[in-house]
Amino acid sequence: MRLKTSFNPCDFLTEWLYNHNPRRRDQVPVNLHDVPFVKDFLRMHPRSPLPLYLLLSEHQAALLIQAFWRGYKIRARPDVQELRQWQKKLRENGDIGRTVEKFWARQESRVGSAMTALPGSPQPGDSDVSIQVVSPTPQSTVVHTPTPQMTPGGVEWLTPSLHSTN
Repeated sequence: MRLKTSFNPCDFLTEWLYNHNPRRRDQVPVNLHDVPFVKDFLRMHPRSPLPLYLLLSEHQAALLIQAFWRGYKIRARPDVQELRQWQKKLRENGDIGRTVEKFWARQESRVGSAMTALPGSPQPGDSDVSIQVVSPTPQSTVVHTPTPQMTPGGVEWLTPSLHSTN
């Protein structure tokens, strides 16, 4: 098996001959890519980039392989496959906004039914509480901050209040 390296003997010879030219005896040696005729040639005929296996150390290559393998193993899990299929259908549906609204409506109904099942929790119709879902955009951001309120029994409750950050 032949070991491959990024060493190019023609590049080495060009640089060495240019720097050891008797006409350039008192000048500072330069890198191959700083030689004037090499700059012109490479501008007209750019080289393809070196293959990745010549640029990476064995340690870096091992990390890339391990990362790929971990990603593959995660993507192969059934729960992740199910999520990916759901996302694919969601993208194909085209109306993501409506789908997200349905999702949050279901979530809010679940939370509402769970809250009414708790003993001592306010029942529907007991108060005029409404929830407004605001899309976080750079132009309009709403922060939900709890503020203390006193109940008739003298117990302090934290309730959300809306503060705009505009």
